Amino acid sequence: MTDLRTAVPVDTRRNTPPHAPRPWPLPVTTSPKVTGLVNQLAASNDLERESLLVQFMAEIEREGTPLIEAATDPAFRIVTFIYRGPAADRVYLQANKLTDAFTPAEGKLTPISGTDIATLSIRMPVDWICSYFFLTPTEPFDGDGGRLSVREVLQQRDAVQADPLNPNAMPHKLLPRSGQSVVALAEAPETPPAQSSNRWRESSTGIRLPMSGAEVQAVVHSHPNADAHSPAVFLCDGEVWLHQRILAEALEYRIASGACPPLHLVYIPSGGLQARQRDYTAEADAQAELLELAGAVLRVAQPGWDARWIVAGQSLGGLFALFAATRFPQQVAGAVAQSPSLWWPSEGPLDPGPGQWFRELGAAGDCAPCVVQGGRTEWILIEPVLHAREFLRGLDRLVETPSDIVTGGHDEAWWRRTLPEAIEAIAHS
Repeated sequence: MTDLRTAVPVDTRRNTPPHAPRPWPLPVTTSPKVTGLVNQLAASNDLERESLLVQFMAEIEREGTPLIEAATDPAFRIVTFIYRGPAADRVYLQANKLTDAFTPAEGKLTPISGTDIATLSIRMPVDWICSYFFLTPTEPFDGDGGRLSVREVLQQRDAVQADPLNPNAMPHKLLPRSGQSVVALAEAPETPPAQSSNRWRESSTGIRLPMSGAEVQAVVHSHPNADAHSPAVFLCDGEVWLHQRILAEALEYRIASGACPPLHLVYIPSGGLQARQRDYTAEADAQAELLELAGAVLRVAQPGWDARWIVAGQSLGGLFALFAATRFPQQVAGAVAQSPSLWWPSEGPLDPGPGQWFRELGAAGDCAPCVVQGGRTEWILIEPVLHAREFLRGLDRLVETPSDIVTGGHDEAWWRRTLPEAIEAIAHS
């Protein structure tokens, strides 16, 4: 018999995040070092110019990019992105929730005349963290060409490259060939201390996700001291965290120091873009089924497991975590929601809604404790994130950590740094 839930196509409109122009101007500024180089080049002959460029690039390569300089206000820094190569006349910065992917022309780097170097300087708070990459299309974008469509943005993937001069890089599941670079200023959330998690037990079990029908391999990592009564972390988009291991290693450090109890980590892969749109926005019965499937996977690795879940996710996964905390407080000890998609479902412009999670929490009147985090430059999402935090605070269900509101975007660059502390906070709530 066909499962009707898997037969219904994805409602693209309801699951498409709202898009709107960034409500503040790109904070473009000038770099003292680049300005000095430009002035020196203008006053030099060819031989001197070559020597100046060699010296400049040697310093940049030694220090790594982007170039960071002091600003007049000590709460800010001048951040200069530098590209060198044949596309210097058509290279664009794509910085997570700083530049707008739908108006890429605004992020164009300015070529230094007579060289193959291009730069763009911006003024940002000293606690800013952001992933970014360069876009080098075959033809320059028209600065007056208006906003691109979603399809046009996706068509640019082959023109993407990480910053080759930045040693701070991380993978990107949508850009596996290029990856992405990371800039983290002095007061941004730090990379959490970590130590090897090789001692953790591992097992895997194939499951079929309830709504999408996607078949995935669920993986369990259990701390050596975790037992049938230890809390378990349900990790949405498990393929991201499993392949990086940064989370398990950061939690190993916290458990070894006594700051966090021993845990089981249950990595539930998303099954892909369309699958996650269906499974992470599922109604209560399908969500309960997925939690039960995850519990069955865990009991294969840890027979008799009878503790509760900590559900953790980002974006639509963060919404899933909040739904779980609201719908199943007896099974869920708490949720960690990083940049949760509280806009869901998208409604028509003449029929705006508060988002289904707000409706459900209002009706329930209570939920399990939640950590809710967001980025200040998520210009569409940060307002509902702040509203959610106050709603939860009023119910005495908000668990706070020092890095809940980050000067960053919708970005794994900071999610991976703040998630271990958030899980620890829920484990102690």
